[in-house]
Amino acid sequence: MEFKFLQTGAFGYVVLNVTTNKVNKFPKEDKFKSDLEIEYKNYNYIREKCTPNYNSDKLIVELKMIQGQDPRTLKITTCLEMDYMACGDLLTVLSSIDKFSYHECKFYMASIGLALSYLHSGGVVYGDLKLENVLISSRGVIRICDFGFCVKQGRRDYFFGTPLYAAPETAALNNYTFASDWWALGVVGYMISLNNPPFTICDYDKEVISNHRLNDRHKKKLSKLDIFLKILIEDLLKVNLHERLASFESFQEQPIFLGFKWEKCNDYGPHSIEVLNKMTKIKF
Repeated sequence: MEFKFLQTGAFGYVVLNVTTNKVNKFPKEDKFKSDLEIEYKNYNYIREKCTPNYNSDKLIVELKMIQGQDPRTLKITTCLEMDYMACGDLLTVLSSIDKFSYHECKFYMASIGLALSYLHSGGVVYGDLKLENVLISSRGVIRICDFGFCVKQGRRDYFFGTPLYAAPETAALNNYTFASDWWALGVVGYMISLNNPPFTICDYDKEVISNHRLNDRHKKKLSKLDIFLKILIEDLLKVNLHERLASFESFQEQPIFLGFKWEKCNDYGPHSIEVLNKMTKIKF
């Protein structure tokens, strides 16, 4: 079998099985097998409990747990399997074309919001929304991956997730709610529209994260965007939970989505593999 290494994370690494055209996620060490088992358990819970609207269930990857050959050790071991997403992830696409247009930002934010609505319908907080976890298929539509940090709403015993995307209340109180997922979408929106993170990358400094908020510098940058896109991002990044845009119903009602065809999120996206190969020097 022929393998192509795609990505290495804290607990495992991801390879493309060229023979089957499937992606396999292997644990880095035996002690990390339980992390894959937790992710698969969370995935099965999502499929059992969550209710789709506008085919939102199609916007997360299909996962299987199988026995596969670890390309490093050549031993047969437990791994996760999913379809290969030819265009990589949202960070890869953004890096290749600098920044997205207004309509591209609207499409991606709508698609991710729809995926979040699917998870939230079953009481699931995603917990780790970031550019790297938004995969792009050959048709240019998104697929959310990595369910290891999915939890039910409430306070946890510890802080987890990716600091850059973490809502202030998750760091201050270890409090994970649907609102913290919507905050993360605000960070994603800021990054894809301006190609810059809104906050300093600070590792796990909880005091810094708990003080994340938009200041005059952020607002000056956002003022260059279309007014409706600016309003959407600002409403997602409100520190006050009572003021933050934190439900799919409120999200849908934003003026940027007036007349938007939600069912099209799973149809054909702005960055299909054909489009990317014409736009960039990178061969997808």
